[in-house]
Amino acid sequence: MSQKSARVDACWKRRRFFAPLVASVATTFAVAAMAQSGGAQQGSSSQRSRARGQTKDQGRSSQGQGTPSQGAGSQSPGAGGAATQAPLGPDVQLSCCQAKLQAAGKEHTCVVTGGQLKCWGSNEFGQLGVNCASARETRPMAVADVAGVVSVSASYHTCVATSEGRVVCWGENGKGQLGAPAQSIGGSGSQSGSGGAGQATGGASQGQATSGQASQGGGAQGSSGAVLQTNPAASCVKVTVPGIADAAAVSVGREHSCALSRAGAVRCWGNNASGQLGDGTKKSSHIPVAVVGLSRGIVALALGREFSCALTDRGAVLCWGKNDHGTLGDGSESKRNTPGPVAVVTRAVREIAAGREHACALTSAGGLKCWGYNHKGRLGDGTETNRKTPVDALGLTSGVVAMALGREHTCARLAAGGLKCWGKNDSGQLGDGGRTNRGVPGDVADHASGVEWVTAGGFHTCAKSAGGMKCWGYNNRGQLGDGTTSDRKLPVRVVE
Repeated sequence: MSQKSARVDACWKRRRFFAPLVASVATTFAVAAMAQSGGAQQGSSSQRSRARGQTKDQGRSSQGQGTPSQGAGSQSPGAGGAATQAPLGPDVQLSCCQAKLQAAGKEHTCVVTGGQLKCWGSNEFGQLGVNCASARETRPMAVADVAGVVSVSASYHTCVATSEGRVVCWGENGKGQLGAPAQSIGGSGSQSGSGGAGQATGGASQGQATSGQASQGGGAQGSSGAVLQTNPAASCVKVTVPGIADAAAVSVGREHSCALSRAGAVRCWGNNASGQLGDGTKKSSHIPVAVVGLSRGIVALALGREFSCALTDRGAVLCWGKNDHGTLGDGSESKRNTPGPVAVVTRAVREIAAGREHACALTSAGGLKCWGYNHKGRLGDGTETNRKTPVDALGLTSGVVAMALGREHTCARLAAGGLKCWGKNDSGQLGDGGRTNRGVPGDVADHASGVEWVTAGGFHTCAKSAGGMKCWGYNNRGQLGDGTTSDRKLPVRVVE
């Protein structure tokens, strides 16, 4: 072999040896860069972590600091303390923030129409925020003292985010989910929650129609008014949640609530027995607490009964809280008190929704994937098998533009304008004219085209199309808004 050939051969061997090493180093730096762009980093406070720009979450960081991240690769320690990398969606960049102007609770419905919030149905806990002398309203009632609503969510309580960045809540407050101490704000009117004691004129603790000090740090001065519910945890008082001034969206679960800031940060309050507040503890709090690792880069929230989910600006989904039936979508049934990634889907996610014990994600390809409890076929995969990771809703791998999840049923709005629902149907909530449960998506009567939005509650569903706003299903409290309390197996017009 010539001297020149020997040099060439040696050079080639060196390139073959070093090329994988160089590629590995480049990959390592790329992953680190994406993790840094995803927001506050969780984990150890070691010197090496600080050198990578990670910051230790204090669990009480304020909202609105910084700008939304360009990635969602933040590392969040799980219930056992191990860090996990949130998956990145390479084909999507979402903007903050997604918010709903329609919400269906367990037995009531709220819709923003013509710039005005209107609610109807059960008022057992004061969740309508109006006419507290009445246990129910069968027609839409204007909630006149709440203006500029940009987001609304409902369960047994109702919360809204306003154009001023405030979050205001009313209804059941057994675990401080309104943003004020539990059982301390009986009455009607308005007040501001606070960490210290304060006047709550119009109702002291235990729902008594008296004035005086609100127990457990009641809040600021409120309007007078008689307490008209017998449940001590129920109140028509509208509570301005403390410490939140830049809210863009709000979402509520059974006994907890979360707000999304304009900067993409998440704070939650209320019951935390299953870690659903996401602050790394199981300590309930009526004061909003920062969710570990979610100080920026979040564009949407979805809360179930005892779990919470968030969508990042790169199309990844993070969930935390109770996980008995795989509701967190991470392949396990272990609870998490900090956010963890839902199992990787083939395409990035652009919208999320949560039911009582199941959740769904709408992918950038227009497909619908669901996971969690599958009783009565609510996941839409043709079975009643619980799923710990996302599965496709049959026939809906594309063409879906929006979705709504009820207690035990699911609905999808199609790009073609139609509406399909599936799951439990004992009260006619699927709108197909029957009461037979469906394990696969089926058409809703009178909604083949032109559907503008859909929302699903405990056992009822509402949607708007060219034919106006219509509801169907269970109607024991007038939640269908048709002026009656008769169940409807087919859509009926809401009295507007």
